[in-house]
Amino acid sequence: TSMAWTEEKINLNNSSLAPSSSISLNRTNVDFATNIEFIKGHLSAAISNKEIGNNELAQTHTFHPIHEIYTLIRDQISSADTELNNTLINSLNNLTSVVFTSTSAEFTDLASSIKSLLDKAIIKAVPENEISDIKFNMSTLINLLKTAESEYGIGIENGTITNIAEYQDAQGFVSSANELFNQTINNLNETMTNKFTEIRDSLYQL
Repeated sequence: TSMAWTEEKINLNNSSLAPSSSISLNRTNVDFATNIEFIKGHLSAAISNKEIGNNELAQTHTFHPIHEIYTLIRDQISSADTELNNTLINSLNNLTSVVFTSTSAEFTDLASSIKSLLDKAIIKAVPENEISDIKFNMSTLINLLKTAESEYGIGIENGTITNIAEYQDAQGFVSSANELFNQTINNLNETMTNKFTEIRDSLYQL
């Protein structure tokens, strides 16, 4: 029900989005951007766990980007910038290796630097007109929320957390969706921004 509501509110064929949505969606690039945001979500979850001293879960969330997602974006990044691709995977591996030996501040700095690399990867691999397009960003956001809903379903049973890692994945993906949404509407004029008030309020509640 929640996702049906989301897709109804973020209607990608809605003519009201026309001034900033003249492109045809490239699903390969939407998937690429979504996977980038997934990694950011995992890193956010890793940072949160490191801050409270749960190194085991922090490491779990540093493993996920490498074992579940990186191979899905590797070729597209490498084609755009081989050096950036090498730096990214080395940084991800390094982050995993220092979970138990780094301070919370050191770990956060390393994870934040990886997020910056991921932002560069999008800029390098996806045309600028797509990155700045409402339809493109809202398609990515919908993918994040759908996956967050799925992860939440795995992590929660009868109102109780039964799989903390999957539950935290859901939290991380919602965080990424919220950041993407805010970045998108911050680039709009006031008239366009007002069209997204209900979605913004619902993301805040979520």
